[in-house]
Amino acid sequence: MNHNYIHKTAKKNYSFFSSTMKFMLFTALMTFLSFHLSATVSSYSFFQTTGTFTTIVGQQGAVSIAATAGDNNIYNNSGAGYPIGFTFKYNGNNFTTFSCVDDGYIQLGSSLNTDPTIPLSSLSNCISAMGCNLYNVSGGRIDYLLSGTAPGRILTIQWSGMSMKTDGLAGHLNFQIQLFESSNMVQIV
Repeated sequence: MNHNYIHKTAKKNYSFFSSTMKFMLFTALMTFLSFHLSATVSSYSFFQTTGTFTTIVGQQGAVSIAATAGDNNIYNNSGAGYPIGFTFKYNGNNFTTFSCVDDGYIQLGSSLNTDPTIPLSSLSNCISAMGCNLYNVSGGRIDYLLSGTAPGRILTIQWSGMSMKTDGLAGHLNFQIQLFESSNMVQIV
């Protein structure tokens, strides 16, 4: 009789162990899949090259977004966004508009940020050239230009005469974010 009792206990523990193992395997599998399915950045290639900065200011077709001094300003064309000029696929979604902030980033689509102090990591469809607190000093500006012909057009958004809030230097940063049609490549210049 005592032998029967030990056998039932061992069998019961074995059954518990099997349920626990099944649960752990299921949890591990779901965790792996969730990381794999949400790892969209891994599908992008990042590389560095050397090139020449060519301003778009004064080029035919260039549009001025902001030609006045400012800090933490959002430029979104009265909420409609600015036209990309083609359909740009980013992070698995298609976009035809963008907004920008004098802090050196753009946000794609119609769900535009209205608070420029929000951390970039909490924004969806955000592409940042600088990722720091910039301000548009006197003479600084933001412009964009659609160049080329379909299917090889390029949208260039340019920040000129920008400064970092903490460095005390005025207007020494000039940079661009470029979006490429068809290849959906992003280039920071």
